[in-house]
Amino acid sequence: MKSRILSLKSLSNEHKNQLLDIFDNVVDLEPLKKVLLSPRVSLRNNHVIITSQNAIPFLKKNYDSQLVSCYCVGINTSSLLQENGYNVVVTHHNAKELAHHICAHYHNTKFDYLTSPHRRNELPDTLTDNKISYNEIYVYDTIMVKKSFSCTFDVVLCYSPRGVYAFAKANSTNTSTAICIGETTATAARNFFKTVIVAEEPSVAHVIKTVLKTYKND
Repeated sequence: MKSRILSLKSLSNEHKNQLLDIFDNVVDLEPLKKVLLSPRVSLRNNHVIITSQNAIPFLKKNYDSQLVSCYCVGINTSSLLQENGYNVVVTHHNAKELAHHICAHYHNTKFDYLTSPHRRNELPDTLTDNKISYNEIYVYDTIMVKKSFSCTFDVVLCYSPRGVYAFAKANSTNTSTAICIGETTATAARNFFKTVIVAEEPSVAHVIKTVLKTYKND
């Protein structure tokens, strides 16, 4: 039995109990503090790109769900948008895939892109290179919470590149395996962890399934 596992996201009781079947100790934390922004910009378009759930509060406050079409990253983000009455046109696993889909199928469409100052470059760079018209709006920010631990963890569950950086700046990663929600997060984790495993689907549930599949019979 592995001794310690850390999740860089708060877990439900159900997921914690699943992990406690394998690990002696399960710890979770939020390494990023979300800050909602109130940009003073004009909202130009009814086609909206969403790459994080953190943008949804701004969307709900400023965009009529009956008039908006959403193009998003992540199954959980897509589900939350639909629960709030928004039409989700397309969902992809990561921003790079979404950008290529938009360039291939919506070349003449104009978009609002709701994001943060720390967003990665793949999506906006691809849209710009392909002359896609978009209005980039910073609607949230994230602040790193650098919590250090006196112990080491056998496994660290990672859900975003900035979450990886926040943990790695305050803790040793030499003896840990990282299990990541997607390839973008895994790319960051490979800078710090010797062993990196990527979940089959980009969701918390699939991260947990990957842990169970990897360590159930250890």
